[in-house]
Amino acid sequence: MRNVDTELKYSPNKPLPTLVLVLGYYCILFFLLRPLVIWISCSTPLWGMDFLAEYVGEHAWLGAFVLGLSLPNRPTLGASLIKKLDILCTESLLQLYCTAKGFSTLFSSMAKMSTAKMEIVIFAGYIGKFTGTILPSIYYKMPFRESLTLTLIMCCKGVLELTIYSTWETSQIITRQTYTLLIINMIIITGLASIFIRHLYDTSATYMGDTRRTISDSDQSFGLRTLVCIHSEENVSSLTNLLELSNPTKESPIFVSVLQLVEITRKAASILVKHGRQHNSLVSNLYCSGHIGNAFDHYESYNEGSVMIQNFKAIAPCASMHDDICTLAVDQKTSIIIVPYHKTWTIDGTAKANTPFIRTINKNLLKKAPCSIGVLVDRGQIGGNPSVLNGNSPYRIVMLFLGGADDREALVYSIRMARHPNVSLSVVQFIAWGYKTNSYQENLDKKLLNELRASIVGKRRIYYKKETVRHGLDTRHVIHKMADNFDLVIVGKYHEPDSPVTLGLREWSESPELGVLGDMLASSVFQFSVLVVQKQPRR
Repeated sequence: MRNVDTELKYSPNKPLPTLVLVLGYYCILFFLLRPLVIWISCSTPLWGMDFLAEYVGEHAWLGAFVLGLSLPNRPTLGASLIKKLDILCTESLLQLYCTAKGFSTLFSSMAKMSTAKMEIVIFAGYIGKFTGTILPSIYYKMPFRESLTLTLIMCCKGVLELTIYSTWETSQIITRQTYTLLIINMIIITGLASIFIRHLYDTSATYMGDTRRTISDSDQSFGLRTLVCIHSEENVSSLTNLLELSNPTKESPIFVSVLQLVEITRKAASILVKHGRQHNSLVSNLYCSGHIGNAFDHYESYNEGSVMIQNFKAIAPCASMHDDICTLAVDQKTSIIIVPYHKTWTIDGTAKANTPFIRTINKNLLKKAPCSIGVLVDRGQIGGNPSVLNGNSPYRIVMLFLGGADDREALVYSIRMARHPNVSLSVVQFIAWGYKTNSYQENLDKKLLNELRASIVGKRRIYYKKETVRHGLDTRHVIHKMADNFDLVIVGKYHEPDSPVTLGLREWSESPELGVLGDMLASSVFQFSVLVVQKQPRR
């Protein structure tokens, strides 16, 4: 405390008022402003704290820093503050601050003979931190790749170290030469470490093992395990109806993990919490209301014994949110992840991308999911159609089968839906005229289709039909003819790129992450909803 040091030169009693002021200042931060900030949620006079800190003898940056530490670690407050201050502070003032500190370097001082000695001391500090991190990591049997990544992260420096170096140089604790060397070393070491960390650190290695869970490989007699991702209350009705379509029964129940996804900006740490029926109000109001969890709890009560639901909430940056989803899918032994499409449709039929970050999450999931994944394109035929739940009229589903692993997974899921007493299923197989497919995949397709044909004998709600086409336009024409006869179309994502069935359909691609046929169905003027199924990511 700089004022204390000065006043000690004159009288041992004079620093006491300053100490009282400083202690009172921090008491105001923790015991007055902290509860006030919680109550009014980020309408706090932050700038006044900087002036007050200077008045009582503290640095302005230290006062703001301590105020930040005193605030509760609650995502709602943090996101609100970032939203209001991010552009001004991070994008403008921080850049100017770093630039100004860079101008303080004096490269001409590097010519002095003492530079080499000081560089050895600085480099020895980095070596000490490197060995002090990697050796304990290896000793405790942490994988070498992860140990090296952690070590490089510990060697990185940021704005806090820059501020400390600047304070030391201003207070003449270090010389301008030492300050210049510290800044240059920080830039070089942090820059190189960031490049290596980007290549070494792969979070997907924790959940992308050799074993992938799928609907086809799971025993349906023990039930179906699904993970449903929710972005807003608009997704609730469509996803609960899709779960109902999945035919939950007491003999074959559905175990559902409902994950509410909340985006936070910048590089804040992710939070994954589990909600119980008696979860406290603090957790339930982090970002979204508790209406989503209540809706699924009500659905579980409506299907007591056949549906078991667990509610979770993931609060994370968009770039890493798929890691939380995949990690939870592995922990819950999920067979399929259901995510909503990034577009929604209004009453007049126009589409809008109401949540742009959803598409980024879906793309990452389709690349790295540890199980099957389904992307639901809801045009109101699921969310706005209560017939599945109340049994007023049959719900019509068609599965478009072109062949391949994704189509087989989609067909298995469709067959499960067909067991619902209020669902009718039509399976339409597209056959390319004069085209020979992969013999191994073709044999698997024939085996599954033969089982389907054998199972529909005597059943009036399951139908099978073949369609021979020459190119993609024929495929589109066949789908157009049946468009008004179905409420939901199920299709696999990946199909052979050289197949005549999809020839010419790639030229108008808007959402290639859905595959050729899925993209055509999602971006067209069709009124039915679409479920695009992928068995597992392709490496």
